[in-house]
Amino acid sequence: MFEETDLRRTVCCPVHPPPTRKEFNRVLSISVAQSQADFEAAEGLCTRLGQWDAKVAPRYGVASSDVLALFHHENRVSLVEKFNNSADAKFLIARWEHVPAGSLAFGSFDELCGEMQHFYVDASFRGLGIGRQLMQSALTEIAQGSRRRVLIHTTPYMTHAVAIYEEFGFRPCSRFRDTPEHIRHTDVFMDRPINSSIPKAHADLPLSADSTTGRNLPEGEMLTPIGD
Repeated sequence: MFEETDLRRTVCCPVHPPPTRKEFNRVLSISVAQSQADFEAAEGLCTRLGQWDAKVAPRYGVASSDVLALFHHENRVSLVEKFNNSADAKFLIARWEHVPAGSLAFGSFDELCGEMQHFYVDASFRGLGIGRQLMQSALTEIAQGSRRRVLIHTTPYMTHAVAIYEEFGFRPCSRFRDTPEHIRHTDVFMDRPINSSIPKAHADLPLSADSTTGRNLPEGEMLTPIGD
């Protein structure tokens, strides 16, 4: 994925030899966070995403403290409150050989739209196609609900994440939340209808090195997640 979110950036990452479909299905699992252990893993992934974001943001004129305050305020308790026992809000965790490797969450934006957040793949697991599998799983889950459109708030320097969003049918859209003026140059807003077909992740084909991260603001505030 990148050097970036829930939900923003691009990271230099190791390139792994592409796994075969059999190997991929054997070592990768994606599940909805439900247990205390799941949400502890979710908190760890969100923390690593925040650390990465805080390190990269200053290169784009945004202070690390602003990034952490705006986009990386979640902890285990708040994640449980937001994503546990809700049909419209779920936190997906990807595990590679049982080790937490990546995440992608979604929740309700309004009655018609959902929003993706916390898109991240740990640096040790990038280049394996995990980001694409998370995206496919999340879109499939969202399609079971009532939301007919999915929103993403990301950033242009999360180039690999943005590429995955585009691969899965997301396109630039109008700004759907406000953000502090000094970070607006890093805002990218995208959306996708949920009734369109969901591309299959190509687990049996050579996979490019994809890094993923994302940001999200405290509820009620405007934020820009950076694509993975």
